[in-house]
Amino acid sequence: RWLTDVGVGYQLTEDSKVSFNGHNIFNIYPNKWKDLDGIGFGTNGILPYSKYSPFGYSGAYYSLDFTVEF
Repeated sequence: RWLTDVGVGYQLTEDSKVSFNGHNIFNIYPNKWKDLDGIGFGTNGILPYSKYSPFGYSGAYYSLDFTVEF
């Protein structure tokens, strides 16, 4: 599977910068465990994904950062 991260920044002044970042922007999830179907998964902390996956199972997330240098 391929994950895509994107970041865009803008230098406001010589000492400050704002940036918008997207992580896993296509909302990719790891493969589910085989033969695990049912209503119980996804509740009570039981997830149908391995904790050993090379990437997380939280889906996409975004951030807005503001940086000031002194």
